[in-house]
Amino acid sequence: MRDFNEAKKLFLDTVQTSEYFDSLSAKSTKRKLLSCIKDKNIPLIFLLGDPGTGKTYMLNYIFKQIKQKVITIFIKEP
Repeated sequence: MRDFNEAKKLFLDTVQTSEYFDSLSAKSTKRKLLSCIKDKNIPLIFLLGDPGTGKTYMLNYIFKQIKQKVITIFIKEP
């Protein structure tokens, strides 16, 4: 069991916001995602991308923006 606990640490996903910068495309993506979330006609949103492209960062940002306005659950690890 001890080996399992050590191995699972390798797969923990942590977000260091200081490692990211806001590019124009990131700002545009944030606006589009917030707009889609507000639109009642969009039932499902997929956020796809290669590892390290900022998907988790974007989800954290969106979560912080809407958590006071909408009942939201954010699961950090799958």
